[in-house]
Amino acid sequence: MKDENGGLSPVKEDGRVWMVQGTLNIRKVVQKDAGKYQCIVRNSIGERRIESALIVTAPLQVSLLPPHQILNTGQEATFTCNVTGYPVHTISWKKDQRQIVASNRVQLLSRDVLHIVSLRREDRGMYQCFVYNDNDGAQGTAELKISDVPPSVISVFPEQTAHSGSSVSLKCTATGNPPPHVTWYLDGSVIGRTGRISLGDYITEHAHVVSYLNISEVRVEDGGEYKCQVSNDVGTTSHAARLNVYGPIFVRPMGNVTAISGEDLAVRCPYGGYPIKAVRWFKSGILLPLHHRQKVSHGGTLSIQSVQRAADEGEYSCVVRSMDGETATGTTFVSVVVSPVIDQHFFRESNTVDEGARTKLVCIVTKGDPPLRFHWLKNGLPFLAHGDTTVQTTEDSSIVTFKKVTSADRGLYSCVATNVASSANMTMQLIVNVPPQFTVEPKNSTVVLGNTVWLDCAAVGFPAPSILWKKLIYTENTAGDFTYVHSSPRAHRYNNGTLVISDAEENDAGAYLCQANNGIGAGLSKIVSLQVLVPPRFKESFQSRATREGLNATLKCDATGHAPITITWQKNKTTLDAKSNKR
Repeated sequence: MKDENGGLSPVKEDGRVWMVQGTLNIRKVVQKDAGKYQCIVRNSIGERRIESALIVTAPLQVSLLPPHQILNTGQEATFTCNVTGYPVHTISWKKDQRQIVASNRVQLLSRDVLHIVSLRREDRGMYQCFVYNDNDGAQGTAELKISDVPPSVISVFPEQTAHSGSSVSLKCTATGNPPPHVTWYLDGSVIGRTGRISLGDYITEHAHVVSYLNISEVRVEDGGEYKCQVSNDVGTTSHAARLNVYGPIFVRPMGNVTAISGEDLAVRCPYGGYPIKAVRWFKSGILLPLHHRQKVSHGGTLSIQSVQRAADEGEYSCVVRSMDGETATGTTFVSVVVSPVIDQHFFRESNTVDEGARTKLVCIVTKGDPPLRFHWLKNGLPFLAHGDTTVQTTEDSSIVTFKKVTSADRGLYSCVATNVASSANMTMQLIVNVPPQFTVEPKNSTVVLGNTVWLDCAAVGFPAPSILWKKLIYTENTAGDFTYVHSSPRAHRYNNGTLVISDAEENDAGAYLCQANNGIGAGLSKIVSLQVLVPPRFKESFQSRATREGLNATLKCDATGHAPITITWQKNKTTLDAKSNKR
């Protein structure tokens, strides 16, 4: 009888549950078999009961769901600790290896559900749930990311015109996550606080960043292009407009400019004074634009599309003319540099080699101004030559040579070439094929009839090897062939390569072959033997013989089982010794 819901229910026999002479047998126990059982013995005089408890355990496995979440601040997040296996005694929660303390915002709805309301940036990180019982433990991990929002300017200042001695206020309003930082520029130079200039910012209740620049007693040299630049971890944007101050015209000193071949270039004329009649650009004394790639804006910015060294490198001048005919000039020199270009023909996406072979990773730069600098990365980290690996670098190439490839060399290799202009990089996957090697070598085993035996066999390699089991089968026409062991109700092969045979029978004995193969090399195999031990048993359980006094009597005891078998005779629980009793 089994105790279910406070009452006793008869145990039903089936192919998995059966009773033999008062013994209850359960094959392949599952969780529902756990509980309290009562054995009841009755006769005409009365009954006796004895109670036993069956505790069923299974390895704990945990997954924290969902494994990845990307949410915005202010939203809600829920993690569920999904557990298989039993029993489960305790569940605990951690974030970034620290114990989670429940609060009004961080709530444990149940021991396996964590809920966070009004998400903040500090909530991002790795979450873990730990599950334990007396004999086992497991954990699940999930990641919470808080979406980063690039900055944007939602309120800007317009172009303004002022007289000397007046006051001016410029304001920028921006949003973003994390809140952006605001920097102010005048004609490309950072503006700092002075006696006449004040800077400040604040955050509104809607998480908007408001930044302002105030100028008191404006002077003519305060004129120019003002820019508020807003930046956070994920981006940068800006807004610019001119402040025109009445007074004589001037052009601020212009530094030299470096342009990258093939990219666009914009050069601003940093002038001040007002009013202005015209701003013109010249290259080597020739008025621009000269072709369709050049353009001069109304504000005095020279734009050149797809810069070319031969046509665009040289000295440029901007000339500002006032309404009364006065002029001011600024000059700059534009240098054009060429970025490095890596030859894709030599640097393929992947390279597959066998362990122990030789190979090279070749990185050749076909374009780019010298000097070039090379460095290599493996899986995103700096790569250093070691052992049988060397790195040879010339002025336009770098070669990694593996004299004897090992499985540890497998990974993603990136060649990074850098010059004064910029950097170029390409990545190749090095795949190393490794033949199988036993990590758990199969061994000879013995099992008692009716019990379960585990035949362990495990191997590693790349690609991951498959494990197959075969058994030596004899037929009338052959001396014996190895035949695949297929899954059956009594035999099961696990993914780790272990072959489990339950309820062992005599015909399970024999030679077994474990074979590991991944297509690299000849593969691995080993033959082991399984011996099934048969306990002794009598061919006849009870005999009765009658004979007359004085005559000879013969009692026969036939037993079978795994040799050697020792037979002992007893009379009335006293052992009989043939040596001491000649009869």
